[in-house]
Parts: sequence; C-alpha cells; structure tokens
Amino acid sequence: MAKAIKLTVNAIEALKAGTIADPQTPGLKIERLRSGKLMWQYKRRYPAKSPIGTVNALAGVYAQMVGGSYPSMSIAGARTWAADLNAQVEYGIDPRAAAQAAQAEAERLEAKAVEEARVSALTVNEVHRRYMEAVETNTHRVVRRKSKKVGMSERTKTDKQGLYDRNFEKIIGARPISTITNHDINRIIVGMSTRAPVQANRSACEINVFFKWVRSIRGRIVLDINLPDDPCVDLPELWNQEGERERWLDHDELPIWLEAVAGEPKRHHRRALLLLLLTGCRRSEITNCPTANVRNGMLIVTANRAKNGCEHPIQLGPWGWSLAQTNGEWLIMTNRGEADGPMLAGWDKVRERVRVRMEGIAGRPIEPWTLHDLRRTMRSHVDELVDSSITERMLNLTCSPKLYQS
Repeated sequence: MAKAIKLTVNAIEALKAGTIADPQTPGLKIERLRSGKLMWQYKRRYPAKSPIGTVNALAGVYAQMVGGSYPSMSIAGARTWAADLNAQVEYGIDPRAAAQAAQAEAERLEAKAVEEARVSALTVNEVHRRYMEAVETNTHRVVRRKSKKVGMSERTKTDKQGLYDRNFEKIIGARPISTITNHDINRIIVGMSTRAPVQANRSACEINVFFKWVRSIRGRIVLDINLPDDPCVDLPELWNQEGERERWLDHDELPIWLEAVAGEPKRHHRRALLLLLLTGCRRSEITNCPTANVRNGMLIVTANRAKNGCEHPIQLGPWGWSLAQTNGEWLIMTNRGEADGPMLAGWDKVRERVRVRMEGIAGRPIEPWTLHDLRRTMRSHVDELVDSSITERMLNLTCSPKLYQS
C-alpha cells in the first residue's frame, strides 16, 4: 500500500502533475493544472446515513467544489474551507447549492442596500421638483378631466410652489420621501390651523394633491418608487371651517377710501390701489403686469396670468388709461425703481396705512379690509347698475370672447 504523501509546502511545490490529497482533511486535495497553476479541490461522497432524511436521496453522489489557488489560499486556509464543507456534507447538505443560496442572498442584500440608498437620496424637495416639472407639462393630473383648458396659469403654479416653500420645505424638504408619515403632515397642518386656518386648508389641499401624484401610476413610473401608505389620509379630519368673506366698501366708505388713497405719498401705490378698484382685477394681475399688456386703450390680462386660464381684455376709461401710463417695463414698479422689477411685496403695509388714514378722516373705527375686497367692492357697485352676468364677464369669472386684435 502506497504511503500517503504529507501535505506540506515542499510537497506542493514539488508537484509537477496530478494531485495530492490531504490525509488530515477528508475530501481536500490540491491539483497541478495543465497551465501550471495549483488549485485546491474538494470532492467527497455523501454518507449513506445522516441525521436528516434528505441524505438518503444523495447517497452515492459526490460533493464537489473548486477552491482558491495556491499560494493565495494557504494550506491552513484550504483546511478551514474544507472543514466547513465537511460539516455540510455530514448533514447531507449540497455545498454547491448552499454556496449558490448564500451568493443569491448576498446579491439580494446588496440590491436591497442599493435600493434603500437610492430611495433615501430621493428627498421630498427632489420629488416636489419633479412634480412641478409634471405641472409644467400638464401631466400631473391624477383624475381625467373633460375641460378644454390646457395646463395651469402661471399664477396657480406660483401659488402651488409658494405653499410648498412656505409651509413644507424647511420642515420635511430634506428628508427622504419614504420616511414621511401621517404624523409629520398632520403636525404641520395642525400647527398652521391655530394661526392661519384658511392657509392651513390651502396647504392641506396642495400637499394632498402632491402625494396623490407621487402614489399615482404616472408618479410611480417617473420616480421609480412605490409608497405603500398615504401620509395625507387623515387630512379631511383637520379641515378648518371657513366663513364666506363679504367685506366691501359701501357708499359711505368709498369716498373716505378715495380721500385716504389720495393722501398716500407714493404715486405708484396710489395708481395700483385705484386700478384694482376700477378694473376689479386680482392683485397679481395688476402688480405683476408688464406695460406691454397695456395697449389700444385696454389692459390685457394674458391667459397665463389669469386664474381661469382665459385671456381677459379690460377696456379702460379716461381715468384708468391715465393711471396705466408709465415709462417703465412694469405697470407697478418697486420703491427702488425699475431695476428691481414689479412691486410684489409690501402691500399689507400700504393697505394698513390707508385704513388708518380712513379712520382719521371718518373719526371712527374702520373695519379691516384686504386688497381683494376692492374686487368685491367693484362688483357690488357695478351689480347695482347692470346685470350680474355682465359683471361676471367684467371680472373674468366666465371666459369672454376676444374684443380686440393684437
């Protein structure tokens, strides 16, 4: 009987061809390949009996594995590797199947980690940016509408972005969208409800529409993400009761208001307030109006700036036409001049100064009013003179035909 060769470094290096089995470790051997490379091999028959029943079906079948190369895998390393395989074989486990399962599990965990990293990088700010891109292309709608209107007006887009920037961006904007819960959204809306209930309602509507898009089919495709839970599901319970606003300047207050406006020191403030009353326009339709839209005796609210998306030409009388004259690029410029563009902020201070001046003129308290109340004032007085359907067209509440040629 041939004497077994002891597995040593010298024996391995002296091996020119064939294999050397390791007497110390069952199934382990090293083979010199035709390329000259030394590779560790494992081959062992499954035992006929085993603690588990599946071994009987494996009786007579060899367990075979290829290990690393020598000397990258040392003798000690090869023995440890083979010992693990022997432990599996003793229990009737196929080492190759176990290795494949382990590799599949490692790949699954790696893919899961990559996906979690991708989803974590998808912050609320990033998702909202993509949502606004969908708004720009009018692909954000979840419910199909029969309206012929295409897209949103610029004013509505600005309002949507403003609601998000003011009320959500600083609180949840930097967080992964997958981590946003009902509690996060509810806390924001409840906090707003105590100080600005109407604004809370508007914000609740906007964030609900946003998350509906995120969870819609189109949103899931665009974002490649699936949110299983709706963080806005409780918002209907947080709705704040809103009273219908009916404030307008009646026959007694209107002369006082005109006198108070006349005392406003800055001309562009006076022009803006008077144009709001005479035209019945919304504030942004006047304060953000380019002078190019004042022509041919008309002030034209373009479709992209109108709330209902319908272009609205307003015929100006002599006084309105005189108030609309300016040499700048904008109808109402800032206090600092034309270089800073239109005057979009600071109107609450102007309004309050006029109200205080009204109290001084009237000698009595004056109920607070807003710039939008001037639109209501125009409608209330005009309704006394003409049919309300005409007033609605004057206020662009119904789309009217074009009355001019551009």
